[in-house]
Amino acid sequence: GYPDGFKIRILAPKGAEEIMGEILYSDLKDIGIEGKITALEIPEFLDTLLNKEDFDFAVLGDTISPDPDFFASKYLVPNGAMASIVGHWGSRADEVRALLDEGRKTIDMDKRVEIYRDLYDIVLDENPLIFVTYGTRLPVFKNFVKDFFAFGDIRYNWEEIWLDK
Repeated sequence: GYPDGFKIRILAPKGAEEIMGEILYSDLKDIGIEGKITALEIPEFLDTLLNKEDFDFAVLGDTISPDPDFFASKYLVPNGAMASIVGHWGSRADEVRALLDEGRKTIDMDKRVEIYRDLYDIVLDENPLIFVTYGTRLPVFKNFVKDFFAFGDIRYNWEEIWLDK
């Protein structure tokens, strides 16, 4: 432990994630962790996040899909869009890759659930990348709005919506 606490550097993009960073920092301060939040505009934030790594932890906003491979494809595979954030899996890298491959080839839903549970157990054990909140949106609209559908990952089918008015 750290009887006198310790200090961390928190990185966040300006906006909602900056507010989340302040809330997280408030909770950390309650347990003796001091910190400084650096809130940057998106381009500078991404440059710092992906290239400079001048922080101890970062607050990120993202949407997730009901399919667990969406997150895995983006963050966990070596050529994923955000792979440099997580970048390494140490001694379990081969296991992570094998589970990803197996999950993608498996059609049986019960088996897929088991595979991705095993995969995310490793993620939570080995990597400091976790979701701390899950946003819920409850769309409300007038009865003349037709063919509206809200996907589970906070996307909408804008191209199919029409107004019966």
